[in-house]
Amino acid sequence: RFKAKNGYYPIHKKPAKFNYYGRNISNKRYDMKKVILQIKDEDVLFDIAQTHEDPSYRVVDLWNSNLKDDGKLFHLANECKGYILRSTAVSKIRDEDMLINLIENHYDWHVRYAAVRNPNMSNEKIFEQVALHDEDYMVRREAVKHVENQDLLVYLLKNDEDPIVRINALNKIKNRDLIIFAAKKDPNWRVREAAIK
Repeated sequence: RFKAKNGYYPIHKKPAKFNYYGRNISNKRYDMKKVILQIKDEDVLFDIAQTHEDPSYRVVDLWNSNLKDDGKLFHLANECKGYILRSTAVSKIRDEDMLINLIENHYDWHVRYAAVRNPNMSNEKIFEQVALHDEDYMVRREAVKHVENQDLLVYLLKNDEDPIVRINALNKIKNRDLIIFAAKKDPNWRVREAAIK
């Protein structure tokens, strides 16, 4: 049984199987995850995601398609421990304003990265700001993939300290002279190789 705010919700599992020596050989974790995926009550799912003692069950709970309230997912992204849980919650959010809020204000780069990758995020200005100013190179790497502004891509190619950010910018640049410049002058061999390719 799982203790929830409004009472006890039974999570059934198959009877345990024992081998010849009396050891339990049933796969309890698999059964529990399978049952969590079948729950339809969104409040129960939200409660499990917040309070279950096993973090892997909390993540499986987020895989359930019945947990889809953006407000609840936003709360989980901000309040829960565990970057995998927070990132999974962010990947399900559909409200672009909530995603922008997370990109601009969240302390965890995993959450900002998941918000930038979310298919519901389409604000070009936010992608540009993140590509220029985010403190974590992983988030900048992802944001550059969504930038179309050629002037900004050139600036990133010449000024960003991370070679993968420069490569991602290079892949979107259309000016052949700049590609040749990167092939000759970039200090990192990976960027020069990408420019030649």
